Amino acid sequence: MTAECLGVLHKAGVKNLDDLSELDLEGTQAIEIQKDTSFTENLELLKLKAKTRKRTLPDGNYNPDTYEVEALPKYSGQSQLPEHIINGESLIRVYLSVEYDYVENRIGALAAHVTKSQGKLDPKFDKNENGKWQPDPKIKEYIEAGKDENNQPIYQDKELEGEDLIEFQTSAWTGEYKEDNGSEKQLIQGFLSKLVGKIAKVARTEEAPIHFYVWSRQEMTQLVEGCSRVSSQLLSNLRELLGCRESLEQLIYSCLYDEVDRRYALGWTGRDLAVVTSLKWFGRRYHWRREINGKNINLDQVFSQDIFDFKTNLEIDSNNQWATSKSNPDKIRKHQFEVRLRYFNSFSAAYWRAYWRKLPNPNDPNLQAKLKKSIERYNEAKKPNYLEEYFRARTHAIRWVEEGIRFKNPEIIKEPLIIANLPDFNLGVDNAAQAAIDFLRLDQHVKVTDWITNNLVPPIYRISSGRTISVRNIKSDNNRLTAEINLDGYSITPELLQANCTIDEGSFVRLSPCSENPHKGQTINQLLRGGSTCIVNEINWETKLIELSPIFSQSDRYKLFSNSYSNRNQEQIFTNATLDESPSDFIAGKVDEKLQNTQGNHVCRWLAPENPQIPPQIIPLEHDLKKHQNFLNSLPLANNKKLDDKQIEAIINGLKTRIQLLQGPPGTGKTETTAIATFLRILARSSPGDIILITAHTHQAVDELLLRLDNLLPILNQNATNLNFNLPSIQLSRVDPKNNEDFHNKNVNLFSSKPCVSDVNRMRKNNILVIGGTTNGILKMVNELNQRKKFSKDYPQGFKTTTLIVDEASMMVFPHFLALATLVKNDGEIMLAGDHRQLTPIITHDWENEDRPPVVSYHPYVSAYQAIQNLKENSDTQIPDEAILCSALNFSFRLPPVIRELIARLYSKLDNIQLRGKETDKNIEKKEINGTWEKLLPGNRGLYLVLHSERKSRRSNQIEVEIIKQIIDGGGEIPDGSIGIVTPHRAQRTLLKTELADYYENAIDVIDTVEKFQGGERPNIIVSATASDQSAISKNVEFILNLNRSNVAFSRVKERLIVVCSKTLLDYIPAEFEHYEETMLWKSLRSQCSELIFTETVNEHKVEVFTPPLAQISKNLNEQQTL
Repeated sequence: MTAECLGVLHKAGVKNLDDLSELDLEGTQAIEIQKDTSFTENLELLKLKAKTRKRTLPDGNYNPDTYEVEALPKYSGQSQLPEHIINGESLIRVYLSVEYDYVENRIGALAAHVTKSQGKLDPKFDKNENGKWQPDPKIKEYIEAGKDENNQPIYQDKELEGEDLIEFQTSAWTGEYKEDNGSEKQLIQGFLSKLVGKIAKVARTEEAPIHFYVWSRQEMTQLVEGCSRVSSQLLSNLRELLGCRESLEQLIYSCLYDEVDRRYALGWTGRDLAVVTSLKWFGRRYHWRREINGKNINLDQVFSQDIFDFKTNLEIDSNNQWATSKSNPDKIRKHQFEVRLRYFNSFSAAYWRAYWRKLPNPNDPNLQAKLKKSIERYNEAKKPNYLEEYFRARTHAIRWVEEGIRFKNPEIIKEPLIIANLPDFNLGVDNAAQAAIDFLRLDQHVKVTDWITNNLVPPIYRISSGRTISVRNIKSDNNRLTAEINLDGYSITPELLQANCTIDEGSFVRLSPCSENPHKGQTINQLLRGGSTCIVNEINWETKLIELSPIFSQSDRYKLFSNSYSNRNQEQIFTNATLDESPSDFIAGKVDEKLQNTQGNHVCRWLAPENPQIPPQIIPLEHDLKKHQNFLNSLPLANNKKLDDKQIEAIINGLKTRIQLLQGPPGTGKTETTAIATFLRILARSSPGDIILITAHTHQAVDELLLRLDNLLPILNQNATNLNFNLPSIQLSRVDPKNNEDFHNKNVNLFSSKPCVSDVNRMRKNNILVIGGTTNGILKMVNELNQRKKFSKDYPQGFKTTTLIVDEASMMVFPHFLALATLVKNDGEIMLAGDHRQLTPIITHDWENEDRPPVVSYHPYVSAYQAIQNLKENSDTQIPDEAILCSALNFSFRLPPVIRELIARLYSKLDNIQLRGKETDKNIEKKEINGTWEKLLPGNRGLYLVLHSERKSRRSNQIEVEIIKQIIDGGGEIPDGSIGIVTPHRAQRTLLKTELADYYENAIDVIDTVEKFQGGERPNIIVSATASDQSAISKNVEFILNLNRSNVAFSRVKERLIVVCSKTLLDYIPAEFEHYEETMLWKSLRSQCSELIFTETVNEHKVEVFTPPLAQISKNLNEQQTL
């Protein structure tokens, strides 16, 4: 439970576990709690969990109606576990354990138990000679052998059926990246190769359905990361082994942690496998005693430290209070308490070091006694066969939990795999295109698996998170759907849902039918095949009406089936349904198809993972370079501006290389530089009939670059004419624009990707045709053109471009870029403009969770920008500048000096770029403003930090909304469209738009998340950091304080930046060093804003406003003048 929700309970008088377990859900306390918009938990569920948690507390077993494990049938919904018999065939079940070495960020061990037995694993307990029950180290199975005279089942013991496989790192990592990479590759490849053999041995048939089980999703993530890290082909083979086939309509693995957490209330708070198996499960018990080297060993005692030490015996008195020296010794007893929270424990790094004999000698007299004992306990791991048996017992424990969950889902389809066709894991040569395809397919399958798992939970349990909206009376109306928001029976107010809702206008959502009963979970059929993928056109929270546009699609690798309901006008489609975030990807399929058809393409050889073969660019003649430089030097820009030296250098150097990376820190004129570089490349190399492609990850970025080029074209053409250049005719165009109005009265032709051959042929006739479009639009256009004879007669090898320009390349995932790059001619060129210190692609996995240098083989999960940068900097063979060239801009035309100072240390430290820019106003001291809130928007310091004392918010924050109101109200006459508000959370965006409705589309013209703001700018930027709850900050530090996200948020400003955040957020010190590095800009913000200018109280919370001291601003000005 969050601290925010805990505070609501305390405020209502629910002070402890007893109060919560006995709460009257119809009483005034419950009503008061559920009215509070800060309370996002389900109260009925919390009460059930509290009752079960009490079972392990003193005297908890006195109530015969309570158990250490309680089922939650109303809340668990459909199971994510397949049945053990599917279509008459036994399911081969692979119980997988992945152990991670967090010091080296590498996989340390892999273990699996493979079986198709219909028996249940049985860790037996036998009575010893003293009549006490003792664990039997011999693990067996039991199976139902018949019925007795009372029709009760008769169970029969049998030998454990199945195959075990354990592989682990037997020697210490060397610290040499390539050598350790080879060791990890050998470990994973060897394990997976042997696993195929184990599966074949268990199957004993030509084909069989296979399903994988892990305890935590984190384990599957780590395995996928490991495969991707050491070999892209290994990733491909893993994808096949997991059963990723054509359709998304299947689960590729099941996570037992999720199943247990939502299906049961437990007597312990933790949810690690060691914690869960320590409880009595309806009469069943698991134990960790095994026979090792002829002795009975209790593995939970051997590996107690860091794994099983979550509980311990503590002394209490007869009143269940802690025993003290004054307690009656006769009344003191011991009780087992949970003393450490364990949610997912990977094997402790110290155990690995003990096994490798790398820990200090415990007999060293200089060691403290406590450390000595700790080392001695870790050293148990190095005893022969102890590690193997622990890993084996862990896989058996996963099976024991899974078999104990009676709820299986008959809707889960597992198609039989031909055993002989399972991958052999003999790795060949890696291929960039195949790596990209495997990444796209596996990432989407994992995304959908997680989506199914989350949405099998009943709607009443999901809605409080804000990611689900319950609707009713869904009707079709002229290719639109209308629905009413339905909160009947959901124990949540409209205000609370709106405050936390992450679904907004423009969101892609999945409309899925559901029961009228909110406690009844949806089926897999309802989620995958019963509904539609839609775009949200409008959400009216006052009328509670939602308008949707359904998108028709057949089911394939990347999309769920989606009905358009076009033939059901004025009909009711569903009585009840839910809206959830959509898992379908409408672009990846086109990228996948393009990559499949072009695996032998020359660009794939250019970007080969281990031996890139990029042909050096033919450098223009010196005379021509001087002529082009003169063109740039003499180019007159708006407001009497000229290109600065770095812009000119980058544009000229771009003519000398095959692939150029242009890094443009905030405000340095990246878009303008890219537009002029595009024109100069046309001037230098292009001929009529050539096609130039301009692309980006978003419509906004494409439009901005295309419109900038359109605005500059008259000036560029005139300057070229003045200097006697042979000026070609240039036609600008945009394929599949999102907003036609943006191109009104512009010289940009708009056209559809289908049909388009007549438009394209007409526009390129006697012209150099520049086509702008997103990845989706361009690939659809290319596919259409290549099928038309009118076009293919001029392009018999298919569509080709002479020049590919990618803007905001740090936001485009590499596979999308690779698909577009295959369109480049053999002698063509590529320019990628972006800034890898700003936002990177959003993908399913945390694929970049590594602290080592980039691998030699390609990481298909990084951005296009980073992929090319990695190739340049980390290839075994040195790549000349004529093949790949990195350029950087360093003069910020837009950022106020104080903001430039804020982010400058980021670029100086990480990229060795010394940001320059405009000077500080010398008369700043004469323009000081009196008052409190009046000091901010009319103020002249440029940077303000607003700190508040509220500390219970997570994804929405009412106090920050109230503070922003005060800021705007104190701003006087504010020009329309001069304020942009940035927040990390969609729930806070929704709350801000609602609460600031009177200001919206007047002074404030945009309120959005950081992702939507990249590339945008406003005179005034207000950042609402939102999170103030300490646990929420700690849990999401990588998201909330992320360096790239902070850089984008802080650098959208033209005049002044106002950051509103909690003191808890600013004072947060991450535990992990890499997270501390991530917080660089926040630490810089705190150090710069050291002058307190006023203090206020807002809704009983203290608010302090800081700014950089005038003396510091003057000092910076003097330093700039000196430079």
